[in-house]
Amino acid sequence: MGVPANTRETYGAIGIREDLSNIIYNISPMDTPFLNGVGRGSCDNTTFEWQTDTLSDTANNRQAEGNDYSSTAATEPRRLTNFTQISATQVQSSGTAEAVDFAGRKSTQAYQLPNALKN
Repeated sequence: MGVPANTRETYGAIGIREDLSNIIYNISPMDTPFLNGVGRGSCDNTTFEWQTDTLSDTANNRQAEGNDYSSTAATEPRRLTNFTQISATQVQSSGTAEAVDFAGRKSTQAYQLPNALKN
């Protein structure tokens, strides 16, 4: 169906206000189920080491009836190392940035601080 001549359409109109959601969606994944489930501790040095060990594969433990059993060589635990790190994050907003009206937040400083702490 055609549009009547001289009909003002929105496609070329100037001055239409934007339709901006007042919510900011954080799409960066921050769920860390493994880290959340691991206990917390402290270290007394800048280098922290720990040991891990694993059980042998159950398929290797299968024996036939009447078989002469042989001993399996013992395995030593594995030693792992990690280093501590000092992190620093600074957030600074100008007075003007705090005074203007941003969509999705009342204060740019209050919005940026928790995001900076996630890094």
